[in-house]
Order: sequence, then structure tokens, then C-alpha cells
Amino acid sequence: MTFLRATRTARTRAFWDGLVADHTGAPSALQELARGDSSVVCDGSEARASVAWARRHRAWVEDPVPVWIASE
Repeated sequence: MTFLRATRTARTRAFWDGLVADHTGAPSALQELARGDSSVVCDGSEARASVAWARRHRAWVEDPVPVWIASE
């Protein structure tokens, strides 16, 4: 099982605010996180596509990353 998880801190706030304002083209799992969820279940390819899309976002930060993949 693959999870896409959100990191919500003061440092990632600009990313999430920006994603809420404009999520055109964002994968659906990432859009679900933008609505406020902290974790969504998705397949591995959607999780990787979501992180790749997020990394291209103008407000992406590296520490801490706003979105990451966890597997069980």
C-alpha cells in the first residue's frame, strides 16, 4: 500500500497555499491533499507523479518537503 503524505509546517505553508490557489494539472492525489487531508492512499505511480509535479511548483521547499511517499 502506498500513501502520499503532507507535511504542514510554517515552512511549507506557501506551498500548500499556492497549491490551493492553483492546482491546474496536479495529480488527483495531490489535489486531495490540497483540500486538507494529511494522507491519501494511491498507487505508486500516482504517488511518484504527484511528488514530481509538486517539486516543479514554484513554492517547493526541500526542508521539510511538503509532500512525500510512505509505503507499508
